[in-house]
Amino acid sequence: MKSVFAIIFFGTPHRGSSRAEFGNTMARLVSVLTMKPYNDRIVKNLKQNSEILMNLRKDFEETVDKMIGYSCYESSTFQENRGYSGLPGFQNKVVDDDSSEGGKKDRNDHINRNHMDMCQFYGVDDPEYKKVVGEIRRHINRIRNRTSEHQTR
Repeated sequence: MKSVFAIIFFGTPHRGSSRAEFGNTMARLVSVLTMKPYNDRIVKNLKQNSEILMNLRKDFEETVDKMIGYSCYESSTFQENRGYSGLPGFQNKVVDDDSSEGGKKDRNDHINRNHMDMCQFYGVDDPEYKKVVGEIRRHINRIRNRTSEHQTR
């Protein structure tokens, strides 16, 4: 933990998703159509404020408190800016902004994509790619500055 300087999240449902039940229904349908088994516990655990998510969040917040004490830890959260426009009944975002916010020492920004496409970029000229690279560079510069401060002491 003492070596963790930054974590970058992409649409992470820290507090679950209001769309989890829809996902559960779709997964059951696919399971019936493909005759392949489906484990509904995965999606059930992604429901808003599920017990497992609340416990994970509590543990993570305690860990973040320790990391903040050790270092200049920060996190960056990229949130989806679009819902699924082509899928009937699913125009909303998969992960709402209040669920994907990381909490303490977290910077939030939006990716102009839906949840499925938010980590896919069209190339180095894609504005969303540039946004993510800029945030990675910001963290790298923070590390460099911190290292320089320690070397001059």
